[in-house]
Amino acid sequence: MRISNPQLLPLCQSLWLPVTFRTQIRPLSRWHAQQSSDVYIKAAKAESYRCRSAFKLLQINESFSLFKGKKRVVDLGAAPGSWSQIAVKLARKEPSTIPVLSIDLLDFEPVPGTIHLPKTSVENTTVINKALEEMWGENKPQLVLSDMLHNVSGENSFDHINSLKLCSHVLKFCFIHLEDRGSVVMKIYNGPHEPEFIKLLQFYFKRVKRFKPDASRKSSKEHYIIAKGFQRDVYDKKHSRPEIQDDLSEELD
Repeated sequence: MRISNPQLLPLCQSLWLPVTFRTQIRPLSRWHAQQSSDVYIKAAKAESYRCRSAFKLLQINESFSLFKGKKRVVDLGAAPGSWSQIAVKLARKEPSTIPVLSIDLLDFEPVPGTIHLPKTSVENTTVINKALEEMWGENKPQLVLSDMLHNVSGENSFDHINSLKLCSHVLKFCFIHLEDRGSVVMKIYNGPHEPEFIKLLQFYFKRVKRFKPDASRKSSKEHYIIAKGFQRDVYDKKHSRPEIQDDLSEELD
């Protein structure tokens, strides 16, 4: 598979580099006004969800039936835990089985009904493999969730590249861990390289869609990519050994 945009190749060759963070400081008065008038913040408090983002996942699931039949779910970038709350609520329950693994670099309070891996990188395969084996034996996760996003700087191109790097971490996680025919949801920041990333996803997943739930603020440049029907046989045929390359250059040749 060949990428038409030559500017994307150097980017993909460095997709596993650490994301750089810059913070944009908004006027407090505008922030407080936005918070006080936000219906999803009020609804999250009423439903005891940890964050308004819970409604984003609920709306994504309503449109794409993500959790139908899913009993093994991994939540990447889980802090503060609202998506894990929804995953516990919607995942199919089985006796003596915990359905959700919650992972984040940050420390955060455990979500009841999950296995909790704080201060853990999504690339820490040793720790993650141990947790997955203890939870589900040889079975792989059926659904991977990612609401990860860097601190937005306000520089669109910079934010887009950092977002794409995070999405690449999620995709690499899927290559290693996701079950055949499994699904993934990941947040992405709008930008010119997204079509090429979607093209890559379409090579490995049967169905790939873009979606912006109503719970996402209209002013936000974020939306979500939903990829369903992971084709592990396609991945296995393309790779002569099971370990993942440290970049995507081989994927793009």
